[in-house]
Amino acid sequence: MKRKFKITIEGESYEVEVEEIEETGPKAPPSPAKAPPVTPGKPPADPGASSSSITKPAPAKVVAEEVVASPMPGTIVSIKVKTGDVVKAGDILLILESMKIENEIPAPRDGKIKQIFVAEGKYVRRREPLVAIEG
Repeated sequence: MKRKFKITIEGESYEVEVEEIEETGPKAPPSPAKAPPVTPGKPPADPGASSSSITKPAPAKVVAEEVVASPMPGTIVSIKVKTGDVVKAGDILLILESMKIENEIPAPRDGKIKQIFVAEGKYVRRREPLVAIEG
């Protein structure tokens, strides 16, 4: 049986359809996977790899770009940076007015301004991209 619901999230209304699923019988709990034996002083065996091949873990991924999103809806009053500017964590990127209060939006990390997605006077919604920082 399908049922329709109307939900509102952060001022946006959505219509969703939900289908009820009937279970046909009791489900058996999943059986635990059997672990290979471990010999003291030796690393555990990988059942999918041959004993002669040793793999190194992949290097950690470096975040090259971070997008600063609007923490609240409001109007962009002033943009304090331009594309190519180098900023430090905490530097003010722009001023966002919300409910008659001017809010400073700081840089979350050191980097270089890659792109500015907004203009002065533009109304933005919560989580809307404002600035991209790379580096």
